[in-house]
Amino acid sequence: MSSNRTDNLDAYLKNMQAISYWERMNIDGNALARQMSKEAIALDPEYAGAYVLLAWTHLMDVQYGTSKSPKKSFMRAAQLAKKALTLDKSLPSAYTLLGGILTAKREYGKAIAMGEKAITLSPNFAVGHAALGRTLMYAGQYKEGLAQLKKAIRLSPIPRSWYLLIMGSCYLHLGRQKEAIEEFKKVLQKNPNVPYAHIFLTASYSLLGREVEAHAEAAEVLRVNPKFSLKHIAKTWPYKNRADIMFLIDALRKAGLK
Repeated sequence: MSSNRTDNLDAYLKNMQAISYWERMNIDGNALARQMSKEAIALDPEYAGAYVLLAWTHLMDVQYGTSKSPKKSFMRAAQLAKKALTLDKSLPSAYTLLGGILTAKREYGKAIAMGEKAITLSPNFAVGHAALGRTLMYAGQYKEGLAQLKKAIRLSPIPRSWYLLIMGSCYLHLGRQKEAIEEFKKVLQKNPNVPYAHIFLTASYSLLGREVEAHAEAAEVLRVNPKFSLKHIAKTWPYKNRADIMFLIDALRKAGLK
């Protein structure tokens, strides 16, 4: 998720637009981000940051359930990461991307190492800290993940929605449901169609025993994603510890999701 390193203004603007679409955190936004990043690359084939963003769209296809072949999606993302690093071997966002790929493949130690390399290259890279926090969250290191997210927000005081999602997820798994709810509501104030926010908000209400609100949010989950399934989450959300994903799924099932 890099927006720099091009002298072509039109390519830069296309990639910035792609980032804004990607950060809608939904299926339609991901598709638009892919189109825009491809157009940025067409304008500047040496624009490393655009290859990074294009790769992220393939990774998100897997989580959104829109990939026909997760294996091929991972391979394509890896190819694009390699291309970005060929163009700029010191690009922090490319190492953040590798961390995301390795997280999806459940290679947590390697993923954390890539995330740490990204912020070593650029200590004030807010996206890098947030992405490392995401990896730590999936690895079950919730306190450490939360610390990275807080640092990302200190570096970038107007946080991106996915920072808030990961922060809220860490709070949820730490049993701090009220704080989690605050973060998910912030996301939905920006965009009411973010499926992850509705999913995690459903779980948070369910865990607090707030059944009416949990069922209302479950209806929102199905509104934004009629094809939602707990089976898909269990298969594609890369939690290291089975107990952690089952903790989430049980809360969602209690709210009426299947």
